[in-house]
Amino acid sequence: MILAPPTVTGPVVSTSPQVRVDGVLAGATVEVTADDGTRHADGVAHANGTVWLPVGTPFTEGTTLVATQSLGGATSVPSVHGTPVLPPPPDLPAPVFEALLNQCSDSALLAGLVPGAEVTVKRGTTVLAVQVADRTRQWIPLSAPLGVGTALTASQTLPGVNPSPVAWSDPVILTDIENGVGVPQVVGPLTACQSEINFAGVVPTARVTAEFEDGSSASWYAPAEQFRALLPGRLVEGAVVVRQLLPTCGYVSGDGKTPVGPEQIPPKPAPQAFCPETRRIAVDGLVAGATVEFSTISWDNTIGGWGPETPLMTAGAAGGLQQFDLPHVVGGGPGPIVNIRVRQTLCTRTSEPGFAREYIRPDETGGIRPSARPRIVDPVYSCARTVRLDPSGWGIGVLRSRRTGRQLADAFAPYVGVPMVLPLWFPLDAGDELVVDYTGCDAPQPTDAVEVRAVPDPLPVLKIVPPLPGDTDLVISGALPGARVVALVGHRIRSARTTTDGSATLPLGAPLEEDDEVWAYQRLCGATGNVEGSVVVRRGKLTLSVAPTTVVSGTATTVTVTATRTDTGAVVGGLPVVIGAASVGITGTAFALTPGAAGPLTGTVRGGPRYADAAFTVTVTAPPPRPPAPRSPCNSAASAGTAARSRSRR
Repeated sequence: MILAPPTVTGPVVSTSPQVRVDGVLAGATVEVTADDGTRHADGVAHANGTVWLPVGTPFTEGTTLVATQSLGGATSVPSVHGTPVLPPPPDLPAPVFEALLNQCSDSALLAGLVPGAEVTVKRGTTVLAVQVADRTRQWIPLSAPLGVGTALTASQTLPGVNPSPVAWSDPVILTDIENGVGVPQVVGPLTACQSEINFAGVVPTARVTAEFEDGSSASWYAPAEQFRALLPGRLVEGAVVVRQLLPTCGYVSGDGKTPVGPEQIPPKPAPQAFCPETRRIAVDGLVAGATVEFSTISWDNTIGGWGPETPLMTAGAAGGLQQFDLPHVVGGGPGPIVNIRVRQTLCTRTSEPGFAREYIRPDETGGIRPSARPRIVDPVYSCARTVRLDPSGWGIGVLRSRRTGRQLADAFAPYVGVPMVLPLWFPLDAGDELVVDYTGCDAPQPTDAVEVRAVPDPLPVLKIVPPLPGDTDLVISGALPGARVVALVGHRIRSARTTTDGSATLPLGAPLEEDDEVWAYQRLCGATGNVEGSVVVRRGKLTLSVAPTTVVSGTATTVTVTATRTDTGAVVGGLPVVIGAASVGITGTAFALTPGAAGPLTGTVRGGPRYADAAFTVTVTAPPPRPPAPRSPCNSAASAGTAARSRSRR
């Protein structure tokens, strides 16, 4: 077996107590070394995908880290694209509270942390937690109950650098749990060999637990109402029992039992076109915990078919879109265009192969031609934690500061022709300029520089799509990329999300009712947008169109009534169409209409609890007059004979 070279995922700073390595296989011994030969971390991966290793020898600023994995007597080549060791930021960034806190929360989810920094969480002057950050995003246990309406603060310090500004949480909310907490929902069917569960219907910061058929168990803190939980092992056929707890308040939900079915064939992976000289490929559609097999194959014109398939490497999947280094150069000519086939296996079931072709070579046909020139999507604000590229380019890209030349995010193989949201290692500085350097396959020059903007004061007012009775989500636009958007109903916070593109859909939990008042505001870099003004929930207005608009009395005609929201233009189907006292059909679906007397015929679309009723009119015309009946040939002949006899008598 040829093992894939693992990748070291940043950020790594000289004070990092742990280091993340991706692409590893369960049971593999993983080592992280620097380009000066120092071995800094090692350990055994217990699952396919990702392993966090404790750092034994502290990192040295300015060195570059690579990783290897060894399994079954085989050892991979080192990572192709190393990760630099950075100094801590000279000014530590303010932490970010990511999960809404409630009166029962016993832990806070903080992001924007610098590994190795000491994080302090307070309520007023009372210290609730002091903990050293292992990662840039982690849960911090709290030592005391929280008061509704209060706000917590968080800061981080590190010797030799400036401490962070103080960050404020959103006010602690009162969660509606007077009657206890509900059983968490398991989204989608569960099958044997899965390594993840998707949950919904949970209270943010609640502890969600799962008990498995083999007697083992696992628990997680819920960062939001819905979240994806990675399992410590694989599911086995049988059942999983789940519940959620809020221990501070003494609440425990009932048990939810979800069956685990037999193994299923995993979906076909979607590898992206690759650039031979960069030795990196992006693969989408991966299932967490899968074993990913890569092989090469080319079309052979001499036989008019595919040539032999050659194993390339084996890696572990963390799930979703993932980047993999290749053990050697694949393709690049001379000779036929090379394809990489990718399959993923869960236990005994293997997917259909996905294909990726190399980028086109000069004077060659059959490869993938590079897409349009990439660009960084403007605006980019300080404190943002992601940068958007559209499209993402080709070859391999590295986001850098044009001012300092420092790398700001993990190197990436683009997702062909599709925008990419690139997570940043640390927040940006206003006034800096960003570029993406591309290499390989006639890659373009660096992208045009985009200046990092300071956050405007005041923050823009958000736009809310008018909500309707029964809505369980609030849709907003007009936010700054990277801002945290908060939704309130009746002066109470219901939900919060971080947006990457200026829009967000915020789940509200209980359905809205007519006359409810909703608000939304945004927060970024310590600034809070306008929280004044509200939108009142009203039944929506409908605009109707009828086809055809004219029908004939007494004749059956197929009619369609189409309803759209007047404010958004969205089509609304399935509403009852009533003429007189009779229900004749529903909006968006054709129905037969046989009208009576000529004249205007008025109908109504019943909007129910979400929309106001709306009327429409169809013009009914009288049927055209019947043409005179034609004379019978027999009658005509008889008449002619009678006339002839009359003349003969005269």
